[in-house]
Amino acid sequence: PGAPTNAEASAARTEAQNLLEQLRELDNGLKGIGVETWAGPAHRSAADRIATGDRAYRSLDFPAARSAYQAALAELQALLKQSETVFSDAMAKGTQALNDGNAAAAGAAFSTALLIRPDDAAAVKGTERAGKLDQVMALIRQGKELARHGDLAAAANAFQQARDLDPESALAGESLQSARRELGARAYQEAMSAGFAALSAGDFAAA
Repeated sequence: PGAPTNAEASAARTEAQNLLEQLRELDNGLKGIGVETWAGPAHRSAADRIATGDRAYRSLDFPAARSAYQAALAELQALLKQSETVFSDAMAKGTQALNDGNAAAAGAAFSTALLIRPDDAAAVKGTERAGKLDQVMALIRQGKELARHGDLAAAANAFQQARDLDPESALAGESLQSARRELGARAYQEAMSAGFAALSAGDFAAA
């Protein structure tokens, strides 16, 4: 095919201009949700295509500019769609990291989620929980150490403090329940032992 006619070149120029407007709007939106953080290489690829289109446009090769812009637009649209998956994955990773007691991983994951949806209540709460996680885990470790040494009351107190810091911590809740069950069982055993001792001594009133 030969060189485009004036009409074809004019149409290609108009299309290229329209595409560039769409690209600018979409690119600004993606930058606003942190695309350079969670999809840096893919975003740079689209930026390179836009630059290629800009060079073609300045050279008055409007069909080539249009093609480059179309390719860039497809890449940016794919990134916008991908942002939903990135958000879901970040939330899942953050929740798992909370369960694993990994504050750094939880904080990083929820930070990514908040880039995409800054007002998401679950992501905000996850970030708050991640900020307290090291302190919560320290209290749980302290409680387990106390329980190993038989100080169940102090252990239960440590677990309660951990749960007060993060009421949604499953580990803190389970640890607290376990300590309370053991305290109850110990109290029952001590009461039974005291009763048997009283019976053996003939102290029926005390038994």
